[in-house]
This record gives sequence, structure tokens and C-alpha cells, in this order.
Amino acid sequence: MNRIIGILLNTSMLFRRGIVAIISILLIISITSCSTMQGVHARLTYDFKQNSDDKRVFYETGAEDAAALVSAKLDDLIDQIEVAQFMSFKTPSKIKVYIFNDKERYGRFRYNTDIESLAGASKNEIFISLPTIQKRLASELCQREVCSETVEGLMRHELSHLHLRQYLGNWRYFTDVPQWYHEGLATFVSGGAGAGRVTEEDATNSILSGSHLLPHSTGRYFQRQETVGDLRFGSFAFYRQSVMFVTFLEKTDPA
Repeated sequence: MNRIIGILLNTSMLFRRGIVAIISILLIISITSCSTMQGVHARLTYDFKQNSDDKRVFYETGAEDAAALVSAKLDDLIDQIEVAQFMSFKTPSKIKVYIFNDKERYGRFRYNTDIESLAGASKNEIFISLPTIQKRLASELCQREVCSETVEGLMRHELSHLHLRQYLGNWRYFTDVPQWYHEGLATFVSGGAGAGRVTEEDATNSILSGSHLLPHSTGRYFQRQETVGDLRFGSFAFYRQSVMFVTFLEKTDPA
């Protein structure tokens, strides 16, 4: 009798856990389905022109000049990242670059990412938002100072991410590598692209005031910028502090 009761209790517990799991999955699907379906629709329906000189480069109407620039420099940029990160790309033939002339289409194609994002990357793809880059370069700060968020600079930044992801795969890239490291590395090898309007002085003052990144030793799949205090410049400040830390590590490497 006790055995039968035990079996019934275990069965009931497993049933309840199954129900909870199903509900959780349905909630996740309901939250993400809209952006996912829009992203799938974008990938199935958006039409790109393919650069005649480099079949890896795709672009929207109006982004011809940027596509020509990327096509002319892509192999050299790949070489630069391979030297900086000490290994050849695992599958360079799979690299594709999409250059958008519409930032909302860019956002949907990247599964509803922030449309003010300058660029992004997946395991084998790089996405460039030309209107957002142009807006950045036309800003008052970029008129006074040299800005690194050019198409070429951002290509280096995203190629750094893509290089790591080709070797590690998406899961290990996010769970083994903390965000401060892969953003700091990408900003380091790109000459500052990603750190935006935040100078080292700004970042240092933030650190001294108690606002700084948390240098975790591992990552997490759903990554976010782990910080202490209020980094007023958002991602720009996080990237600048990250590249400062990576630069410090590079300079103190006994090798």
C-alpha cells in the first residue's frame, strides 16, 4: 500500500511539474513569438542586392557606396582580426555582411533588436545600420573629434565577435565568456569602435564615483551589462570601461 501511495504521489508531482513546464514554455512563446515571427518574415521577404565584386556582401538600395567599401576591405579586415586574435577564422567562407539603409528593417531582420543599434553580429553574419552610423558621424561630438564608429571600425568590432563565435559556438560564447571581455576585446581590436562618446576620463570618473562594470569570470546565455551604480552613458560607458580593462590585461600579460 505504501508503495502504491508513493507511486501515486510521485506521479502527481511529475504531472504538476509537467504542467508548470508547459505553462512556462507557453509564456515564453507568447512573449517572444511576435518578434520572432517578424524576424522570420523579414528574413524570408526582404530583398537584398548582392555585391558583384564580393558575393559575401549584401545591401539595400541606397547603401551602394558602403557595400563597395566593405567589399574592397573585407579580406583585409578579416586578416587584421586574425592577427589581433591569433587565429584564422574557422569558416571565413560562411561570413555574410548585410548593409541596411533602413534602420527599422535592420531591427526586424535582427529579430526586433534596438533600431538605434549601429551594428551587430551572429555566428556568421554581420549587420550594419547605415542610417544610424551616419547619424552618429554627423553628431556634434563627431564634428569636434575623430569618431571610430565608421563602417570600417564597426566591421572590425563585429568581426571580432564573429571570430569568437565561430570557434566557441553560440552557447559557449555567451556562457563561457563574460560580456565585458568580448565587448572589451572587440572595442580594443577595432580601435575604440563601440565606446562612442565616452572618453577614458569619463569612464575613470565613473569608476571613482562608484559606477563600474563587474568583471565576472564567466558569462550567461541571456547576457546583460553587469554593473555597480549608474553608468550614465549606458552601453558606451560599459564598452569604454571594458576596453580599458582589456587594455590593462594586455599590458600586464607576462607573455
